[in-house]
Parts: sequence; C-alpha cells; structure tokens
Amino acid sequence: MNYLFEDIAEITQGSILTRIKTKSNDYFEVEAISMQELSFYCNESDIRPTKNLIKIDKNKFKNCLFTKIGDVLIGLSSGNSMVIDKERSEKLILSNFAVIRNLKNFNPYYLCRLLNNSKVLKKQISELSQKTSRVSIIPVSGLKKISIPGCEIDEQEKIGKIYDLVRRLLRLRREKNQLKLKNINFYLNKSN
Repeated sequence: MNYLFEDIAEITQGSILTRIKTKSNDYFEVEAISMQELSFYCNESDIRPTKNLIKIDKNKFKNCLFTKIGDVLIGLSSGNSMVIDKERSEKLILSNFAVIRNLKNFNPYYLCRLLNNSKVLKKQISELSQKTSRVSIIPVSGLKKISIPGCEIDEQEKIGKIYDLVRRLLRLRREKNQLKLKNINFYLNKSN
C-alpha cells in the first residue's frame, strides 16, 4: 500500500540561517548538521565531517529547529537522507534540510532506505526539483505529496535494520582497506 508523506509524518524545513544568526555578542554557539555529514552518512564521501558551529542570537534561539532521535533528514539539494541517532541529536537543522518527524507506522531506517535507494522515489523527487541558478532545490511542499510504499511495521524494522547494518559495513570495509594501504605504503617507504 502507498501513503502520501503528509499522511505519515510531519515535514518541515530547517531554520533559515540569516534569521537566527547573531550580529551581537549575546549568542549561543550550537552545532549544525552539515551537508558534509549527510554525504558521509550516505557513504558518498570518506571525509569525516567537521563540526559546523553557528552563533545563534539568544533572542532567536526559540525559533531554531533541532534534531531529535528518530528524525529523518533530507538534503533539499541532493535528495539524500539520514536518520538521526543519539550522537546526532540536538543539533541545529538549517534550511538546506527538511526534517521528517513523528512517523506514523513507519520505521525511520526503512524510510531512509527508500529515499536513498528506491528508483521510484528518486524519480518522484527529481521531478520536484526546482532549478535555481546552479543548484536544484526540492520544495518541502512537493515532498509532502510524494507517494511512499509501505509494508507491515515488523517487515519495515527488519529491512531498516539490514539497511543500516549494510551502510555501516560498507564504511568499515572502506576504512579497513584504507588502513591496509596506509600500512603497506608505510612499510614500502620504510624499506627505501
């Protein structure tokens, strides 16, 4: 059975940086989720994300949107998604992301797998993209109308868990291969 996004979750766009960033000395410094972090999560980059610290005006802090465990973030320029775990919770979400929150009868990892791997969903998302200057942006209003295939929640949980384990396994394999190469090069250089 298929569901509309707006029927299974709340979808909102992150905080607009120019509206919350401070120009005074009265601020909170918070860490924001970055596109680099999304690329790393999706195994598109092996560069570990650096902290993206933002100075937020204390008077505008209540207007900020922060991650919660179980949120699914979608990069509005890439269409890629990630699930927020404990390590990534309570980070600022900027306007280059949409946050999917309060999922009803959907596993976040299952949804993330669909968003990152389903050709049908990728096609729906690419049709939504609005080309502005050099970057394609996915409108949040369009995301709400995307059709999401569902199945029983226990099946979703199995698929979601396998997806997350495979994603982590691929990362570990690449890191292991990089360490092997580093060691080989070290010994080759040492022998010269």
